[in-house]
Amino acid sequence: MRCPDCNSTFRGKICACGYSPNKVSKREEMIRCNRCSAMTRSKYLKRYGSEEICGNCLEIASIPLDEIEYYKGLANKYGFKLYHIKTHLRAANFQNKDIGSYLAEMPRTHEAYTDYFKGTGNEELARSMVK
Repeated sequence: MRCPDCNSTFRGKICACGYSPNKVSKREEMIRCNRCSAMTRSKYLKRYGSEEICGNCLEIASIPLDEIEYYKGLANKYGFKLYHIKTHLRAANFQNKDIGSYLAEMPRTHEAYTDYFKGTGNEELARSMVK
C-alpha cells in the first residue's frame, strides 16, 4: 500500500510515518504553533530553524530586528495584527500615502468595508464577502 502522507510503500496497517487508514492523517492533525500557541493543521506549519511555526509567526520572524519596534508601534496604535503591518505598508507605498493616514482610513466594519470599495473594480467582491 502507498502512504498518502509520505508517499512510501508499506505493508500492514500502519506506515512508519504513523499513517493508518482508520485514523486521521498526521498532516490533518490540529496542533499548536510553538511560538503563538495558535491551533493549526500540521500541514500548514513552516520550518523555521529548528522549530515548526505557523505562517503568521513566520511573517513576523521575517521582519528585520531593527524595524520590529516600528511595526509593533504601528500595530498597537492602529489596532492591527503585527503580521498584517508589512502588507499594509506595501499597500500604502503603492498608493503613495503616509502609513498613518492609510491605516486610519482602513474600514473596520462590514458597512465601512463595502463603502470603502464602492465605485471600484472590487465593489462586487466586497459585497459578496460581507454576506
